[in-house]
Amino acid sequence: RMWLKREQEVYLGLGTRDFLPRFISFSSDSRLSVLLLEDLSQASWPPPWREGDVERVLEAIGQVHVQKPPVNTKRSKWEMRRPFFWRKIQSSKQRFLALGCCSAAWFENNLSHLEALEASVVFEGDQFVHLDIRSDNMCFVGASVKIIDWNWSSIGNGKGDIAGWLPGLALESSVLPESILSGAGDWASLLAGFYAHELMFGEGHSKRSLARYKSLLPIALGWASRCIGSSITLYR
Repeated sequence: RMWLKREQEVYLGLGTRDFLPRFISFSSDSRLSVLLLEDLSQASWPPPWREGDVERVLEAIGQVHVQKPPVNTKRSKWEMRRPFFWRKIQSSKQRFLALGCCSAAWFENNLSHLEALEASVVFEGDQFVHLDIRSDNMCFVGASVKIIDWNWSSIGNGKGDIAGWLPGLALESSVLPESILSGAGDWASLLAGFYAHELMFGEGHSKRSLARYKSLLPIALGWASRCIGSSITLYR
């Protein structure tokens, strides 16, 4: 219920925007909450990614970041409580290696680089951010991109919105993350650590979420490895 209430705050606070579906109504009582938006069933939902789609999404994200944050918008959850995923992963090395995304030698040689990159991520910022940009949270209506699921929206560094989207985009297309966001080894390391951490220690995830994290981990870790300049060798 609180998630839908947050959605209502965003739609009412931002008003009519090209990147927002049209808000129709919100209703809530002790038993049920309902958020009603325009019908997007005939929109184009990626994948596949068509020519020009990536550029349209980047433009839409840029529009999000210049909005005045709606009422009750808080600072980014990661800014308020900085994560140290690789530090915890280090304590369970064999569980990490069992995920099959790198060799023990590569892990030992590059762990300190991954930790340092993760620690250098700048979460602080004054932009309005979505915090869950991915293909199932966006669609195309004509030339417009419509972004949904605003319950995690907050104030922070907009670079995280783009970085968080890129491993999924790479999974669904041939677009490498660094072709869009260069010099982002910090975010790549953070994301790889997050996916590994959730696979190793996360609780309450659906099978679908775990399968997605397992697919995204080697992409994010490969991205981080290229930023480090150390090609991954696979676990044997």
